[in-house]
Amino acid sequence: MNEKVTTYKNIAHTINPHKNINPKEGFVEGYVEGIQDRYNGFIDSLFNSNLLKPQGTLNICDVGFGLGTTLYNIKQQLEVYKEYTRSNNLSLNLSYWGTLQHIEYYGVEYDKDLIDMFDKHLSIFWDSFLNLYHKDCMDISYEGYDLIMVYTIFKDKVKRKEMYKKILNEMKPGAILYEHMFNGYGEDAMLHNLASQYDIPTKQLLFGGCVNEIIVK
Repeated sequence: MNEKVTTYKNIAHTINPHKNINPKEGFVEGYVEGIQDRYNGFIDSLFNSNLLKPQGTLNICDVGFGLGTTLYNIKQQLEVYKEYTRSNNLSLNLSYWGTLQHIEYYGVEYDKDLIDMFDKHLSIFWDSFLNLYHKDCMDISYEGYDLIMVYTIFKDKVKRKEMYKKILNEMKPGAILYEHMFNGYGEDAMLHNLASQYDIPTKQLLFGGCVNEIIVK
């Protein structure tokens, strides 16, 4: 992680009122920050696998934004590519990034307390390209995003399944879904089975020091 991501993460950890919640206990919804080391190399892996193909604009949605730690991590990874594109370093084989004119970031968060804390302590890290929605994740459309990230918002299996179904149904062709806890909560088969039902392939990528599975519609 770069210095900016580390600073952001440390602030979020300090102000996070839910950091001691055990996400494996019960069915209570609660914000738990993602393990940011697990995202290291995420954008590199998508790029090297030729899966992330922006067409002028790249729209990224973090479902369960929380304090924005994960989305900010992804933002900083993309900043590297933007700098390479500006420098026209042809040896890095970044030709299609030359068509990327705009990156838009979206966050969906239901907890108003978290949004207020973000506004007070962390919004200064962001520019005008962040769109933060105070909404239930089941009340928005997912059809306009190129990359969708989720960190197992619902501990309740029925609710979680309905959320996955909604996202898979509404994702546009070529869109990517990454569930941070793909194999979490003893439900490693749920997302696999749903993707199979909708004939959506699962891909394995190496990043964050381990093999991760993503869904590409």
